[in-house]
Amino acid sequence: MIPNANLPPGVSAGLRQLALVWKDSNHRPAVESLALQHWTDLIEGWIADETLPLLVRKTGMRGSVIAHKTGRDLVPVDNAPANWVLSSALAGKRPTLAEVIDDLEASRLPIAMMLKKAEREAARYLGTQRAKMDPPNLNTLGYKVCHIEPVGLGKLQLQTEPITTLAEHMRLFLSPKNMFVVPKTHAGLGELPEFLAAFSNA
Repeated sequence: MIPNANLPPGVSAGLRQLALVWKDSNHRPAVESLALQHWTDLIEGWIADETLPLLVRKTGMRGSVIAHKTGRDLVPVDNAPANWVLSSALAGKRPTLAEVIDDLEASRLPIAMMLKKAEREAARYLGTQRAKMDPPNLNTLGYKVCHIEPVGLGKLQLQTEPITTLAEHMRLFLSPKNMFVVPKTHAGLGELPEFLAAFSNA
């Protein structure tokens, strides 16, 4: 007989306790309230400005520009921008929206961990993560960036998906309120429902 895949109750309770311990730990990097509100407002301003591109976490042709049916630019990226935003917020940085867009244009805001040759040739935005960055790449500090609410887009067609759906995706994808870190050595913890539940009530 194949055993039930569910964890025994004691194990699940232990994971819940571990999640709460990590959430409340002084050793866990956490964004201070002023920086958290600043980045929340900044991302809302970015989304509201229809002249600016929406960043969408989607595989394939990262850094290139896709025209949505509304005419708004969409830029496929991986998790690098979320890493950059959270690292900036953890460092207490409070740039203006104009400064962030300058960073995007100047490749200081990474849109990918790395770009394949074909992606680089087609890309408008070329920023990639490096070992030494300001703010630092959280991966190099030994952390994995996790999202509380899921941000995957699956097989959605970017050009025809309602723009409101893509805007909400970017809001969840880049908001420090929707992110936390776990040690990279225990990266799988950040995907567990016990951890997501603990941080959804943070």
